[in-house]
Amino acid sequence: MPKVSIIVPIHNGSQTLGRSLDSITKQTFEDWQVVCVINKCEDNSEEIAKLYSTFDNRFKVVSCYEKGIVPALNWGILCSDGEYIARQDCDDYWYPEKLEKQIKYLEENKDVDILGTQIRQVDTEYNEIQSQIRYPTSNLDIKTTLLRGSNCIAHPSVVFRKSVIFRAGLYDDTYPLAEDYYYWLRCIRWYNFANLDEILVDYTSNPNPNYNPNVPLTACRNVQTLYKQLGILK
Repeated sequence: MPKVSIIVPIHNGSQTLGRSLDSITKQTFEDWQVVCVINKCEDNSEEIAKLYSTFDNRFKVVSCYEKGIVPALNWGILCSDGEYIARQDCDDYWYPEKLEKQIKYLEENKDVDILGTQIRQVDTEYNEIQSQIRYPTSNLDIKTTLLRGSNCIAHPSVVFRKSVIFRAGLYDDTYPLAEDYYYWLRCIRWYNFANLDEILVDYTSNPNPNYNPNVPLTACRNVQTLYKQLGILK
């Protein structure tokens, strides 16, 4: 049983996949499993992932035949064996001590369920973007920020206890391209958050032309309304 299952949804990611998976193999924390979820790929991503599984049995390659990030994430979680769930996209890069520092923090802080890190935003050529984001680190500040309409848990940085799905369930694509933010909103009523105050991920910023900024705001307003009806918010 691995300590951490790392879910990597893959859709036509052959150009960057090797770099991302290499960053996992270089982690100083080694008790992990990678679940590579092949999702309707039309390139050689599957062959690349299977090459890693040939040489390292910590890599598992599975296929999700329903197109989309949410089905791929959910299938990856259902195929995972770890006590913790981590996320990586096939164009992002983890610093070597990322998992070690997060697992140490979670083991020492049993009241924290969902843990992110700071990120360094880079462009598709891996050059640092001038404008950077700093995320809040405390549970209260994170929940306040989430409920104000801003996502402050970077998805490719997150590690969360797998037990979170027992109440929050799996990912939901009710709000397109905001599945992670909506998931954190749903978790607020039961679980505690934190962010490490250290950059441990290079996050490739590749804007999606289909992204609608009104979608997360709608998700936020709807969750606020629900929480007020439940008496969680005033």
